[in-house]
Amino acid sequence: MSKPANVSVKLGGRVRSSEHLIKIFIRKCKKEKIVQEYREKLVHETKAQKKRRKKREGKARHERDKRKKAKT
Repeated sequence: MSKPANVSVKLGGRVRSSEHLIKIFIRKCKKEKIVQEYREKLVHETKAQKKRRKKREGKARHERDKRKKAKT
């Protein structure tokens, strides 16, 4: 993993049952993208694939920021 993730859920307060506790834990893990990172690490990515992915992510980030600026 690239960054340490600290995900914890405690029983009590709003969380009344173990089923709800598990649902909240899974939701927090998805938000931190723990499972997604793990699955990405399982498959080997070549240098060219990594380069294409980074370029695609950068382009998507640029478009998202451009749309965000247009709204304001």
